[in-house]
Amino acid sequence: MATDINLALVPTGSDDFDEARSLLGAQREDEALDRFELAITSAPTDEVRVSAAAHVAALLLGFGRPWEVETFTSLVRAHDPALADYLDAAACLQLDDPFGALDRIGDDGDPAIPLDTWFPCPAAGIRAVRARALAAAGRLDAAIHELDIAIGETPDAPAIWETIAAIAADPALDLDPAPYVARLPQESIVRTFGWLHGAPRAGVDAIAEACWLRFGPQTSLVAVVALLAPHLDNARALDWTVRLAQAGATSNPVLDRAESAGLPLSERLRAAAAGAIIDEPRGRAALEQVAAALPDEDIETLALEVLTIAPEVADSYVVAVATTTPRCLALATVLSDHGHAEPALALLVHGLTLAGADDLSPEGFDALVPAPARAALAAAAAAAGDDEIVAILRSVATGSPR
Repeated sequence: MATDINLALVPTGSDDFDEARSLLGAQREDEALDRFELAITSAPTDEVRVSAAAHVAALLLGFGRPWEVETFTSLVRAHDPALADYLDAAACLQLDDPFGALDRIGDDGDPAIPLDTWFPCPAAGIRAVRARALAAAGRLDAAIHELDIAIGETPDAPAIWETIAAIAADPALDLDPAPYVARLPQESIVRTFGWLHGAPRAGVDAIAEACWLRFGPQTSLVAVVALLAPHLDNARALDWTVRLAQAGATSNPVLDRAESAGLPLSERLRAAAAGAIIDEPRGRAALEQVAAALPDEDIETLALEVLTIAPEVADSYVVAVATTTPRCLALATVLSDHGHAEPALALLVHGLTLAGADDLSPEGFDALVPAPARAALAAAAAAAGDDEIVAILRSVATGSPR
């Protein structure tokens, strides 16, 4: 939940409240939550106690715990109903109840502004919540109207951009961020994206795209994209990698994905193959590292993907994968089936020289190198004058592959 919480540490007379604000300013939210909860009962005035409860509610929203918010907004409501309505509406959104949110803050007109001295909540923030609720309720035109008003009043308000990202991330709504980016001051780029770290990545990507088209590859935007793109899918990461390279940047988001231990091996492998088109040495290194760790059942399918994405580095994949006889034979079949007879034959020969080759049964050989592949490989071996391999391939049907 994006908020412009006032962190100016003017003493309030409550040690717990003042320490909580200090912790919040240091981004120690868990500790701040505990101290704000203490301040609800320890603060000397109702005004500070109410603000402490509002801060707790906002932090709970930030932690994705909306079901706990009402306990604290009930303490706020008697003293600042506008603030309680705003926080309850934000909680309703997280609970997938846009109609409940609209019941609290209304669906049009000027919103009621909270009075809290230490928790400023401008109209733009309330309109942003309203716009998000309207979009979720299927009223996109009304949501756009709210955003237009809000961004006209405060073009770089964090809550507005969080809402734009959320709506733009929904393919069913098809919101174009470009008209809003047209209102964004260039000097606000870094601050704006800094507030979007928890927003849906597809929406943040859409905003970055619109910013790139408007501002071009200026330094702050290049830095933003370099941080964002590795968290997108491979196709978008590659798009941004190409753009960054054209802009003279050294960042390679798609290879950052290839080197990310938190991603599935198959995704990393595809990213490595794609990234090798731009940085071949680094791409090959990533490809080899991932390929060596692939399970046997994936190597044939992924071999085809590497051959499709970046055939020029397929040799690195083959070398990394070809560590056992079954893996060599499976790869030989893939290469043979796709017209690469010479490397397929080399793989077959290599596989048959590895330890454990003698343990391979005729049935196992037949499963790894089916009849069509055996015929093609036998033809390649005959052309190369390797009669021994021809004999091995032709003997499988009789039950003796060696």
